[in-house]
Amino acid sequence: MINTALLGLKMFLSNVYKDKQQTTKDDASDEAKEAQDRAQRIVNNDLENIPVAIGIAWGVSFCIFLKFVTDIFDEDYEDERSDSNTLGVSLIVGFSIFTFARYCHTAFYMFGLALPRTIAYLLGVLMMVGVTIVGLIAAWSINKMTFLFPQV
Repeated sequence: MINTALLGLKMFLSNVYKDKQQTTKDDASDEAKEAQDRAQRIVNNDLENIPVAIGIAWGVSFCIFLKFVTDIFDEDYEDERSDSNTLGVSLIVGFSIFTFARYCHTAFYMFGLALPRTIAYLLGVLMMVGVTIVGLIAAWSINKMTFLFPQV
């Protein structure tokens, strides 16, 4: 997924930003120390949120794939793929908004804007809840895999 690559790039850039904010002098200004602390918190926040979100998105992708495959092999197949397509589009939109919200969250965090940062964080959380719901819908609507396990 493109969003996975974008989030990986975001984590990489956050670490580069953190390295640029490193201060080794004990007599560094308070502003430099605050910038270093803020950069470390950005990286920590990414490590708490992004890997879980990527795991959820890939798990949901797999559930949608299984639903699609089992719909094809269903005896009562009547173009049920439209459900899989709708779920797939919902996943892509939700995960894309999550990715955008994480980029905004980082930008707001760098500039110390608390309210917009909170809104971006909540938007990202809501999108991951939505993606999880899409995954649950896909998982519950997977038909029996009789093509893999034929009844004897």
